[in-house]
Amino acid sequence: MACYRPYASTDVSGMVMDCQAYLAQSTLLRLARRKTKRKTGDEETMLVVWCEPASTMVTLEDIAAELERIWLNDLRFTEEAHAIIRSDEDVVLAFVTWWPETTGSYVTGQIVVNNQLLTAASHNVASE
Repeated sequence: MACYRPYASTDVSGMVMDCQAYLAQSTLLRLARRKTKRKTGDEETMLVVWCEPASTMVTLEDIAAELERIWLNDLRFTEEAHAIIRSDEDVVLAFVTWWPETTGSYVTGQIVVNNQLLTAASHNVASE
């Protein structure tokens, strides 16, 4: 990314708003109640947006597929790279996206879906 410049702070704010708008349209995800967004000031991860599963019926595979669908269809720029990272606590879509012009800009970030709702539901079912 050496030939590109990082997105300006106001542009990162716009990307956060875009992420929130498209994630809010999802039937599988909802924006997290407590913390929803953060501009980090770090070029490695310029922004983080947090979500939750919309219900306990959503699977980790559903979450990963929905994140990828929203990313590829609505949020990415012309060029991009992303990864889905799963842990016991979260499903994360980590990304970098950029405009292809040599004077273009890039933005990096994460969309984090907290699995706490699903984990609690699976423990309740297992204990019954």
